[in-house]
Amino acid sequence: MPEEKPNTIEFVLEPLEQTSDLRHVLLTVREYLLQHEVGCTETIHGGKHVRLALFHIDHENDVVVGLSHGKDHVKVYFHHFDPAPELSVLRLQGKGKHSRHVQLTEITDEIWNDIQTLFENTLRNRSNNA
Repeated sequence: MPEEKPNTIEFVLEPLEQTSDLRHVLLTVREYLLQHEVGCTETIHGGKHVRLALFHIDHENDVVVGLSHGKDHVKVYFHHFDPAPELSVLRLQGKGKHSRHVQLTEITDEIWNDIQTLFENTLRNRSNNA
């Protein structure tokens, strides 16, 4: 019998303790994405080692943000990021042509403002490239 495909955020969160700060960070960013007026839809992907929530608009190939976590951080991947906006405290990481990420261990007001700036920039660039 084939292994059942993951389909809930609990699959992504499973390795994190219930009281983990990382769990709180991931769920806070997720809630923002799902409640944003643009109408993101979440799909869950992964297996034993990599677990990822992707957020897309209109169809599954139109990914705008991804969420995953390591042992000591949450990664938030932003697609359609170029040109990168000016940020207060976060630094985009990675060398991808279509996606870059930030690593979070907490959410402060400054970090939250940067997350919102990155997401709005992603939406603006997505519209410009459509």
